[in-house]
Amino acid sequence: PIERLYWLGWAFFVIVLLLFSRLWYLSVASFDHYDHIARRNHIRTVPVHAARGPIEDRNGRILVENTYGFDLVLFREKKSGLDRTLQFLSEALQVSREELEERLREASYYSLYQPVVVSQGLTLDQISFLMARRSDHPLLDIVERPRRFYPHGKLAAHVLGYVGEISSDELSRPGFKAHRPGDVIGKSGIERVYNRKLAGRNGVRRIRVDS
Repeated sequence: PIERLYWLGWAFFVIVLLLFSRLWYLSVASFDHYDHIARRNHIRTVPVHAARGPIEDRNGRILVENTYGFDLVLFREKKSGLDRTLQFLSEALQVSREELEERLREASYYSLYQPVVVSQGLTLDQISFLMARRSDHPLLDIVERPRRFYPHGKLAAHVLGYVGEISSDELSRPGFKAHRPGDVIGKSGIERVYNRKLAGRNGVRRIRVDS
């Protein structure tokens, strides 16, 4: 029994030594390697846009409501691959390179970590095409976004108004201090007058991405 305990003790000692050696290798000897891998990981914040409230007449009939569409967004926190991605978008979406670069210039007042919408209302064919090539262009993503829908067409359009992306000038006004670049606000009519009541509160979705 004593001899058995002796060898059992040695086996336990060897196991602990192997575990300690492996821990030392990972945390000390290979620190630079794994630190480099960890730093290449990144938490990407994708905006989740809130739907605006519906507009009804006095009888409760819907005059303005929401539908949903898909937008293509471009992340700019990494410069590597941006030129190649813009060239891909120019060919895939049949738009000029100049138009894409102008869109980026218009969004220059955005935070660098906020994605820029480069195309709105994607068709199912476009979504399929882009999703199939997502791994080749990690700077791109497709997000769902609410859009205003007018069941009665242009009826009372001058009263109901319309919505659009907030401008840099509007962001500087006190009435829009709760908004951020890229938000959709009321531009005229009821949409503008009751913007605070109609606007929802945006959220975010955080995803971990690597290089």
